[in-house]
Formats: sequence, C-alpha cells, structure tokens
Amino acid sequence: MLELIQNVIDRLKDVWSSMTLNQKVVSGAVIAALILVAIFLTTLTGGITEYSLLFADLDARSASEIIAYLEQSNIPFRTTRGGTAIEVPPDRVDRLKIDLVSQGLPESGVVGYEILESIGFGTSSALQDVQIQRALEGELIKTLKAFDEIENANVKLFIPEPSLYTETAKKPTASVTLKLRRNRKLPQESVNTITNIIGSATGIDPSDVSVADTRSGILLTKPAMDEMTLMSNTRREWKTLAEYDYAQKVLNILEPIIGVGKVRVSVNADLDFDKIERVKTSYDQGTSAIRSEEREEITNPTADGGGEERTLTNYETGMTVENFISSPGNTKKLSVSVMIDTKDTLTVDEDGDNQIEKVQWKNADITRFRTMCESAVGFDVARGDRIEVIQEEFAREFDVEPGGRLALQATLVDGVKALSTGMAILAGLVVFFIILRQITRSLDPSKITLQIESILEREKKDLIVEEESESDRSALIRKIITKAAQDPEITAKTIRTIYRDVE
Repeated sequence: MLELIQNVIDRLKDVWSSMTLNQKVVSGAVIAALILVAIFLTTLTGGITEYSLLFADLDARSASEIIAYLEQSNIPFRTTRGGTAIEVPPDRVDRLKIDLVSQGLPESGVVGYEILESIGFGTSSALQDVQIQRALEGELIKTLKAFDEIENANVKLFIPEPSLYTETAKKPTASVTLKLRRNRKLPQESVNTITNIIGSATGIDPSDVSVADTRSGILLTKPAMDEMTLMSNTRREWKTLAEYDYAQKVLNILEPIIGVGKVRVSVNADLDFDKIERVKTSYDQGTSAIRSEEREEITNPTADGGGEERTLTNYETGMTVENFISSPGNTKKLSVSVMIDTKDTLTVDEDGDNQIEKVQWKNADITRFRTMCESAVGFDVARGDRIEVIQEEFAREFDVEPGGRLALQATLVDGVKALSTGMAILAGLVVFFIILRQITRSLDPSKITLQIESILEREKKDLIVEEESESDRSALIRKIITKAAQDPEITAKTIRTIYRDVE
C-alpha cells in the first residue's frame, strides 16, 4: 500500500515537473478555486443548518444547564425566543430529549423536597432554612403547573424572622407570577383556590398572597378596597356576565343556521342594582271575628224599677301584610345588536368549477332571525328593549399558501445549496480531467521514446570520458540495464514501442 502511494506521489511529481509554466499556473488557479468553493460550500451549509425545537419556555437555570451539556457534547444548537427556547438539528432531537430528561432536565430549575437530600452534616441552620424554603417554593410551583390554564409559574415566599415584639413583627407574604397558556383565562375561582393552597401550605393569610399574570401584567388577586369600590367592581362584573350570557344565547340560536363565525353580537344591559323593600297591609271588610267583648251592668233603680246594661264588643277584621324585597341585578333595559354575514351559495361557473357566491338574506329570513333573538333574550317592549338585526358581508382574508415566505425562503436556500454543490462538482471534474490529461501526455509512447533517446544520448556522452578499455556498447548496455531496474514500467513500454515501430 505504501509503495502504491509512493508511486502515485512520484507520478504526480513527474506530471508537475513535465508541465509548462502556463499549465502550472492554470492548474494552481483551478486547485485554489476548488478549495475556495469547498470552503464557501462548507460555510454556507453550516449557516443554513436546519434546526428543530428541543425545549421551549425554559427558565434561566434550566437553559444554562442544557446549553452547558450541549457545548460539552459538541452538539450544534441555537437559542431563540429570548433564550427561553433551544433548537438542535432534527436528527438529534429525540435522543437528546431522552438523555436530558434522564438527567432531570429541563425540570432541574424547579426543585422540591429532593433538594433537602443535599443538606449534609455540619450545614448551618441559616442555610437549612433557605433550602427548606426553596423546597417549599418548588413544591408549590409543581402544584400550580397542574392547572390546565397555567403554562409556567413562579412562587416567592417572604417569611420574616420571628420577633419578640408583636407590634413590630412583619407578616409573611407570598407573590405568585403565572404564565397562562395562549387564549386561556384563569377564572376568579381558580385564583382564590391558588391563594388558599399557598396559604394552607405556608400558614400565610390568603389575603396576603398576590397573584399576577405575566402575559397581560394584570394583578389577578383583588387588593384591599373600601366598600364602595368593592360594590362598584361587583356591579361591573355582574353587568359583564349578564351581557355575555345574553350574547351567548343569541349565538347559540343563530350560529347553527348561519354558520360558526358568521354572527357578531353586542349586548348592552342596563341592570337595576337598587334594593327595594315594601310592606303592604290590606284589610278584608267582608270577614270579621269578635276579638273581645265587655259588658257593664248598672243597678241604679229607676221609677219603673229597672236597671241599665252596657255591652262593648271589639271585632277583628281580616288583615293581610305583604313584605316585598326586590333583589338587585334585574334587567331594566336591554339593547342587542346582531350583525350576520351574507349567505354563502354554491354555484357552477362556465368551466364547470364550483364557486362560492355571496348573496343577501331575504327580508323574511331577517325577520325570522329577529324573532328568534327576541325569544332568546326575553324581549320586553314595556321596559324599552331594542333589537337590531342587520346583514353585512364580512371581510375575507386572502388565502396564503401554507408556508408562504418561509417556504419561499427554504426553496431559495435549497437552490443555493444545489447550485454550490454543482459548482464544486464541476470544478472537481475540471481539475481531475486536467491532471488526467497531463498523466496521459506523460505516458505517450512517442514522448517516452524521445525521453529514452535523450537519456541514451547523455549516456553516450558520459561513456566518452570513461576508460578506453570499456567499449561504448558495453557501457550503454550496462546503463540501460540499470535504468530498467530503476523503472521497469517505462522500460517495458519503451520496448513495446520499439518493437511496434520495427514491425
């Protein structure tokens, strides 16, 4: 094997030495161009490496640990979404997930009671308290992540040092930041549940737990308010819930007919929050009963010898007492606006293709829709309710081919890759054919014969200065034998050429 490599190297040296200056310059330029194309192709390929998502929504601790693992393993990666997401080549995603999860990643940023295993003998009490608090925070985070609406959570506990003076003692508090899933809302009941969970686990008063949404930046827990503020917020919530309920009733009855997403409803409900208490007392003169009776007899004799008797009778008439209390939140007036999309009708064009055409609903249909809406919301003319049903053609978005700009970008990248690869292959073939041509020329029998004849001519000149006792023919034969031993292949080709010329 080594001899073969050495022969190839010697052959290349012979080819290079046999080239003219112009050939050497051209060959060097081609080789340099090939190297530059290879470097450019390598750089381009590395720059457009495809990546797939490995993990997303990572905290800083988990992201740093995963990045350290990837760097140590020499695995290419890139971070996106502000460092909270890590992407790697697609063929490594599955294996890396298995390896990282087996090492406790990316959940290593959320540790619970397992952190207490790292507390060793001789650890200070202050450090133990910190580790216990971290363990409690981690367990609470794991609990909050079990909610369907919560994507990520963070819990911070403030537990002050106990004080001997109750007047200056600080209350323990807690702050919770939640990252809700997209298009999800955390109900107020769930917020109250979270505050009670944290209060039960830590001994903190639920009113001292603050819960905030990181996406909207809204404080989900209600701060301490006076009675008037609380009443105002409660009324606003009642109004919002009532309007939402009315709108849903209209949607539930119209969408099955018109189509989902083709109905828009706006409701304005004027609610009565006044609490009225009335007492009504009525008497029935037709019914009565003796309540009490008193009799008085006077024994004063008169001329005829008789006396006087007086009777006092009290009657109880029928009485009815009604106590009426109106509950707040009743609807005083209702205004409903309903906008519906025009009707989709399937038609066939001249080419026989199906087309969807927008047509107006008939007046009878609009009247029917209005009647259905009145029944759904409990329309009452006496209280001044209004319902408007109009039809308008909804704006339609232009259809965009899936992938749009990304697909075009991917196509351009693939085209550049294919073009670069083709250029590199073409340059390699050009260099290969140039080298092959030079080798073929160097093996041309006529040139080999001329080369041997020039060698023999030089040998003849050398034989002149040799000793006169040795003949020219003997010295020439000895030199030929020596050259034949050094390069038998060229000698064999020369002999075959001479034999062919003689024939």
